Amino acid sequence: MDEFVKLLEGLAEDIGDTRALELINKATEIQEGYEEDIKTLNDEKTSLKRKLSKAEEERDEFENEICQLEGKMGKLLIIPEIYDNIITRGFVENIFQNLDKINASSKVIY
Repeated sequence: MDEFVKLLEGLAEDIGDTRALELINKATEIQEGYEEDIKTLNDEKTSLKRKLSKAEEERDEFENEICQLEGKMGKLLIIPEIYDNIITRGFVENIFQNLDKINASSKVIY
């Protein structure tokens, strides 16, 4: 593209067309502006991709933490059931022991 622009500039100079030179220069400025804009946009795109990658890594870490917490919660939910079973079993055993004592004492009375 640069060679084509130089060729046009050379032709315009050869024929003395200043208006053509002005247009070529203006087009070159616009093209350079677009190239700078494209570079800036590509830099922003690269930056956003990095941020996205980092956010995805953080999301994965949070998902792992959530899974670990859910696992711990599941274990904690089992503990009250075990505790209730132990208390209930102990309570029932205590009742039977008391019944045995009552039966033993009632036998003595009769």
